[in-house]
Amino acid sequence: MNYWVIAPIVIPLAAAGLLLAMARSSLPCKRAISAVACLVKAMAASLFYLVHSTLVTAGLFLLADITACQRDRGSELTPGSAVPPMTRPS
Repeated sequence: MNYWVIAPIVIPLAAAGLLLAMARSSLPCKRAISAVACLVKAMAASLFYLVHSTLVTAGLFLLADITACQRDRGSELTPGSAVPPMTRPS
């Protein structure tokens, strides 16, 4: 079961339960539910970010390698020809 899907639903319900609690004895339970839901959501977000940032970084390294191989000079950077100035269309 994917708990990260349920976390965005549980967080507002637990917050509403905290605000509407009539007895102090039920507050720790509802607070624990809210905290666990927040942790699950944070872990899902961090895994999502970890996977995507890894793939994007790998893609950028591959792009840099392709560019270096097409230059026939390896990975050394040397100044190229000047870029001509832009002209405005009439």
